[in-house]
Amino acid sequence: MFRFFTTLLLAALLCVMGLTSAAAYGANPPAAAGETSAGELPAGALNDAASVYLRQAAAQQVRWQPYSQSSFDLAQRMDRPVLIDIGAMWCHWCHVMDEKTYADPELARFINQNFVPIKVDRDQRPDIDQYYQAAAAELSGNGGWPLTCFTMPDGELFAAFGYLPPHQGAPGRDSGMYAVLRGVAQAYRSRHKEVASRAAALSEKLKKIPAPKTHTEDKPAMVEVLAGLSNTYDHTNGGFSFGEGPKFYEFPGLEFALTAGFYGHSDFTRMALESLRKMARGGVFDQLGGGFHRYSTDQAWMVPHFEKMSYDQALALCAYAYAFEISGDPEFRRVAQSVAGYVESTLLNPADQTFYSSQDADAFAGDDGAFYTWSIPEVSALLKGDELRAAMLHFGMQEHPAAAPDGRIVLRRAMDAAQVGSRLRIAPDQAHKLIDPAIEKMRAARARRRPPAVDPAVLVDRNALMDSGFIAAGQAFEDPHLERIALDNLDYLYAHARTADGSYCHAVSGSCVHGLAADQVYMLNALLAAYQVSGQSRELSRAGEVAQVILKGFRDSATGAIRNAPAPENDTAAARWLDGVEAYYDGEMPSVQGVAARGFAVLDALAPDHGYGRESAAMLAHAPISVGAALMLATVGRAIFERMHGDALVVVDGSPGDKLTLPLLNAAHGTYRPGKVVAWVDPSQPNPGIGPLAASQLLAPDPDLSDAFGFVCTGNVCTDRVSTPKELSDLIRSFDLPRTDIP
Repeated sequence: MFRFFTTLLLAALLCVMGLTSAAAYGANPPAAAGETSAGELPAGALNDAASVYLRQAAAQQVRWQPYSQSSFDLAQRMDRPVLIDIGAMWCHWCHVMDEKTYADPELARFINQNFVPIKVDRDQRPDIDQYYQAAAAELSGNGGWPLTCFTMPDGELFAAFGYLPPHQGAPGRDSGMYAVLRGVAQAYRSRHKEVASRAAALSEKLKKIPAPKTHTEDKPAMVEVLAGLSNTYDHTNGGFSFGEGPKFYEFPGLEFALTAGFYGHSDFTRMALESLRKMARGGVFDQLGGGFHRYSTDQAWMVPHFEKMSYDQALALCAYAYAFEISGDPEFRRVAQSVAGYVESTLLNPADQTFYSSQDADAFAGDDGAFYTWSIPEVSALLKGDELRAAMLHFGMQEHPAAAPDGRIVLRRAMDAAQVGSRLRIAPDQAHKLIDPAIEKMRAARARRRPPAVDPAVLVDRNALMDSGFIAAGQAFEDPHLERIALDNLDYLYAHARTADGSYCHAVSGSCVHGLAADQVYMLNALLAAYQVSGQSRELSRAGEVAQVILKGFRDSATGAIRNAPAPENDTAAARWLDGVEAYYDGEMPSVQGVAARGFAVLDALAPDHGYGRESAAMLAHAPISVGAALMLATVGRAIFERMHGDALVVVDGSPGDKLTLPLLNAAHGTYRPGKVVAWVDPSQPNPGIGPLAASQLLAPDPDLSDAFGFVCTGNVCTDRVSTPKELSDLIRSFDLPRTDIP
């Protein structure tokens, strides 16, 4: 399975443009192979691209150009339509299209003679992808990758497709790439005004953003969001979805459910914990190597699409860490530690502590996840006797196996040791002694296979998400090693990923690629997490710096909402459109508005005299709350929910050398409470600026406390000071906790 669309196929294109099938294909077949004329298109234009994905395309016969103003200027001079191919290194069907479609010499020649072809790495340029996904969705109602776009010389879209093989269908009724290219080229020449008019109309339609609707009360908004989230819960398989088809983890929705559960809606806690267990036991989780594949092709989490994205690992670390804090279930710790282990071994560059962006699904041409899958003969050759039988039961290889598209078996955790022991009539500990060595043997055998490639791109938004995930896991499991990885990464990004105005780049691989709102907002969140776990004032200072960058360069002055600042391609359709309000909705990564609102609320708790609370409220004021969109509004909903109940400021006062300080900090960090903000006060250092209420509590005399202590403040009241981790944990979970009456 792959996410793509073909709703606007050639037949629709021809109908729209008034062409017949014969006219579209043309009277003559494509030119003979071997001719090399390519007009004025520069050769080797992607040789020096920062993106590995683009450099791989540089050797293709299609003379791909970079996404830049100069490429569109070239299209204007040559009076040609533009073919924009948007994909990524991790995208299986992008590779297939490169290998099957663009590798065809006749087709490549036709493209070079009639189009200006532009290749876009959607990870390096999510802003460009965002525009063309929105435009394509307006045409067809769908989107995905690869995205095959045909535009006017200024980038205005007039036709869009997904994956296209060279030929598709019977001769004369071909709807493959050959026929599409002929149809588009002829329509551009013979019906130019009509095509240009349709492209301009679509561009104008995309610019018309509906007037923001202000919601004035948080409680009614939460009623709608909670109802919508409940409506999308899959009671059979866990997780949230809108029906059949690919199923995504929706980690923001799971975190929002945990938030709702904490404030009295226990059904949502159950939904989230059940979902997290079923995901981790399915084929979407790499049972041997750790980490989550990109999504499930079915509703039961059985068969994944095999690429692994860094943002999924980052969001999983947070969700499973919180689940462990809530439940104490060691399964959640095992899964989170396995994810962290995968990231550290595969996606972390130990030289500079930066995180790579993704790992491909394909290890070789024509592959689709074979590195991860097995056949029964392969396992039978590796394991024998009871060990083989235990592994077959544990991984569900014989009873209703999860079969990949090529028929190979996807491993899942079908039975635990107790269930395997019951089937083999042995004790659970004996079953463990069979399963554990079987796993090690299978892991060692898999390590001898050729692994899928890793995209070494260092993307700031994904690195920041990973930092937040590593810090959350480090806090939950009292693991300073994970926290140290994140802190080192943040130091590297601060030194190497900022521009002269203090904003963060988007990509740090090679040249600095223009930073987007998500890069700044996720960095704010990560720096605030770093301050809370380290107590280092420099982290809070850096968070304040990026907060000012956001307010000055990425805030809409009329609404207070976060927007993207356009990249340098100021004359293209995408650049003109991007200078608008950023979406409130969660996508593959959390809503920028929701994360920013939560970040500014944390800043307000730590620096209450700077007006950050007002900025946070403004970012949420125009959230398009609705039952139908609730699943996509989870991050915004979580921010509103936390605002309804107020932040809990947890203060720990103690020097690093005090033996009580670390246990109190571990309790402060490892106890779950939505909206919790932790401030570590070292008596020998300047006050961190936690506000007059908490500061007065620090100074209050208490003859019974001479060493480290902690307390909690909410609203206008603080607890008494306590000196044991259990007392502090109990206060965090219960102090001034308003139980909601939302039905």
